[in-house]
Amino acid sequence: MDRRTKAQAQPRSSGWKNSSTALGLTLLFAVCIFCAWVLIEKVAFDRYSTWDDEGYFVLIVRQFLKNGGLYVKTFSQYGPFYTLAESSLHRLFGLPVDLDGGRILTVGYILGSATLLSVFVGRLTRELTLGLACFTLTVISAAPMLEEPGHPHGIIVSLIAVALCLSLLVGTRHETAALVLLGAVGAALALTKINNGLFFCFALALPLTAVMAKAVFRPLLLGLLVILSLAMPPALMSAHLKGWAGSFCLYMLISFAALFIAAFQSMVRSAFRPIEIAYPITGFVMTAVLILAYALLTGSTPASLVSGIVTRTLGQPNLFYAPFEISAGKLSLLLLPVVAIAAASLARRKGAEFDVALAVVKVAVALIAAAAFLWDPDRAMFYSLPLLPLLLLSAGSASTGAAGMFSRLFLVSLIDFEMLQAYPVINTHHIALTPAGAWICLMLYDGWSGLAVLPTLRLRWPYTGGRAALEWLCLVLAVPVFSFYLYSAPTELGGRVLHHREIVMRWLKGQPIPQRSPRLDLPGARLLHMPAAEGSIYRRVAEEVHANCDTLFTMPGMGSLNVWSETPPPNGFNLTAWMEGFTAPEQEAIRTKLEQADRPCVVYNPELVKFWLPPGLHLDAKAPMVEYVLQDTKTVFAAGDYEIRVPYNRGAPFTK
Repeated sequence: MDRRTKAQAQPRSSGWKNSSTALGLTLLFAVCIFCAWVLIEKVAFDRYSTWDDEGYFVLIVRQFLKNGGLYVKTFSQYGPFYTLAESSLHRLFGLPVDLDGGRILTVGYILGSATLLSVFVGRLTRELTLGLACFTLTVISAAPMLEEPGHPHGIIVSLIAVALCLSLLVGTRHETAALVLLGAVGAALALTKINNGLFFCFALALPLTAVMAKAVFRPLLLGLLVILSLAMPPALMSAHLKGWAGSFCLYMLISFAALFIAAFQSMVRSAFRPIEIAYPITGFVMTAVLILAYALLTGSTPASLVSGIVTRTLGQPNLFYAPFEISAGKLSLLLLPVVAIAAASLARRKGAEFDVALAVVKVAVALIAAAAFLWDPDRAMFYSLPLLPLLLLSAGSASTGAAGMFSRLFLVSLIDFEMLQAYPVINTHHIALTPAGAWICLMLYDGWSGLAVLPTLRLRWPYTGGRAALEWLCLVLAVPVFSFYLYSAPTELGGRVLHHREIVMRWLKGQPIPQRSPRLDLPGARLLHMPAAEGSIYRRVAEEVHANCDTLFTMPGMGSLNVWSETPPPNGFNLTAWMEGFTAPEQEAIRTKLEQADRPCVVYNPELVKFWLPPGLHLDAKAPMVEYVLQDTKTVFAAGDYEIRVPYNRGAPFTK
């Protein structure tokens, strides 16, 4: 081929490559926009959880904005930063403190954390396509938060995403500020949910010591960190260790073993000085002092802060827990990644063979994890925790600098440690796995880059080249989000595909296609859609309460009914499972308020009471409010499982 032919051929190849890249990016942008639209339009306002944690969160913020006094006048199971952040954001954006406002804010948390994590991936890889793919995966993994809008999980996920972005600044001229802010994030997490803050501190300590310059006490710090980390699961789960939590504890120990083995292999030389550990500690202490001072200024007392942040939290495993067991067979299989990672240090000395094997394994694991993640995000990634440290292993011909390794190690350790918050309610584990989309994208990037640079395996794709092929592979990861466009949060992809097939077949046969549920159209829930039969029950109950009651208490806690009926609760002490969560004096104070009201009402749902009672426990019939509801009131109206009850001695009549 002469020079003229080569000159003519080159632009054509570049044109194909540029067109392919532009088309891939355009489609990925379209997927991200579509994903955000689906989250807002189809998911955020098309489901309502009958256990009604959502109403509880609304009442916390309402009462705090009205009277302050966290833990004194306003009951909360969560730290003061939660009420500070939620009330501030509602004021800042002018959002109503109701179900609609809470759902809008939760959507903001999801999209904000997805954007931050996509920036995290894009900054580490310099690949826009991987950042866009990460956005899609993050939205899918975080969307289950909309089962409980207003939950502190929204704040927690956002803080985790902020922390990962801050980790990118370690090793730069902004390192000091980044470390101080990382400590501040730890304090905010601890004063939102103290367990999440504790796990965050452990997750941050590992990369800090791993990239630290050699010091006399560095081995001591690492040894202490390993010992405390391995002791944490059994100490945390001691209340149920002989039961269902035993297998979960063993699972976490296996995951930590894989994490520490990979972390020790991936340590790099760094100029990170031991004294710099003081920066995150300073940020933690200063932020904690400011938050606690804010709580004291708004009406809390030192004793109430200790009780609300620490004492009551220690009792949570006995009040809320969902048994979950992993079979012995699955636990034994989870040992395989640990053995493989431990053996990797020997394989690295063999050079090219290890490079090829590691690159292939990373690509394969990333694709399999992505497929499983999209198929069932609530469970699939849960079992792959011991595989996460594969990201820390690098080929013999490649090296990752201290800054890059800090961010990667922080990502993996953060997912590992935050998984502990799945105890005692296993359904909350998806919060820890929200950054898993970033892990998938980084694994794919590492593996694909490793294959592309190998002289014997250089990938040459027609018209595109290896990089464009990677971009299209990212699109393949993102496209399944279209299955997400149904009426509920994205769960099993297969079920969604079958549902879509049913819709298409009905359309081809000329049969009517199921329409979206109607709006509930009650105060505070104008945007919420709900099946007609279910909505009719809530509407009738809310209307009767609004017409006949000036104070409403619910058993169990169903704060949404207070919002929908525009009827206040007796005081600021509201909780879903108050039957076991409130002390006798706290219940007595509520009873006194009801007895003093002119037109008090109680809404009682016996089926939901059973839902909230832990297995093996029964209602204490002598508890003040339980006795009041079951013995001192009578049913005057019923709809579905909901009963409106009024005291026998109520003077005002109840008109239907």
